[in-house]
Amino acid sequence: MATITPAKIINRAAKLGTLQIGAPADVSLLEVIDGPIEFVDTRNNKRSGKAWIKPVQSVLAGVAFGRPYGSPFSVR
Repeated sequence: MATITPAKIINRAAKLGTLQIGAPADVSLLEVIDGPIEFVDTRNNKRSGKAWIKPVQSVLAGVAFGRPYGSPFSVR
């Protein structure tokens, strides 16, 4: 819903919102971390959780950013 649907709305579904070969490579890689965590919002309200999502790497136009990965995921 966060990729193909918006691409359809702007009439770009053939190029955006997909991981097909030849499509622009804009991707976020996330890691789920299990374990106790305390979340705090902008009003300093706190809530306990059992897991959180950690951003690991981003790929923009096929170029990787973030922690180093070996080929074929390395920066050109």
